[in-house]
Amino acid sequence: MARSGDSDSRVHSVGDWFTLHVREVVVGVVVVLVAVAGVFFYRQVTAANRRSAEQQFFAAQAQAADPAAQQKALDQVISNFEGTPSAAQAAMLLAQLRYDEGKYDEGLAALRRLQQGGVSDEFAASVDALIAAGLEGKGSFGEAAARYLAAAEKARFDADRQSYLADAARAYRLAGNEAEAVKLWTQLASDPANPHSAEARVRLGELTAAAATRG
Repeated sequence: MARSGDSDSRVHSVGDWFTLHVREVVVGVVVVLVAVAGVFFYRQVTAANRRSAEQQFFAAQAQAADPAAQQKALDQVISNFEGTPSAAQAAMLLAQLRYDEGKYDEGLAALRRLQQGGVSDEFAASVDALIAAGLEGKGSFGEAAARYLAAAEKARFDADRQSYLADAARAYRLAGNEAEAVKLWTQLASDPANPHSAEARVRLGELTAAAATRG
């Protein structure tokens, strides 16, 4: 059985330790509380920022009747809300609108500007694919094919990946790089479940016939 003197001694020891270290304990508690509050505040600000970005993006979409005003509004979303999903969507829409006008360099500039600010995994593949489409529009088929391959590597879903590989194969053929086109079409044709397998077999037949004609 423990003696009361020993118990009192332990109590005093704990009390003495707390008295000596109370400042450190209080500081530690305050630091933890500040950190928790900081995380909460950051999340609140981030959520509010995203909501504002969404509102401005939807407002920009609604200005379709005035292309110039719409493009200006989309550009503002990109500038004001860098890093948000709405900024990524705004850049992609802005690029597509500029492509439709034949302004491929301006469309590509919007997408590259977006990439410099950082693109989430959710949009990374789509942005690369849209850059590839702009490069195709300019006639830079070899560069476009490389971008489609980059999009395929970043694709989160297999169906998207296969589609980007098919786009890359088409671009390589247009670039005159039939060897790379054949490689990709062969890969796509090897899987009967692939929705592009039928096209892949047709393209391989065309490339084989073209090679035979050339002798």
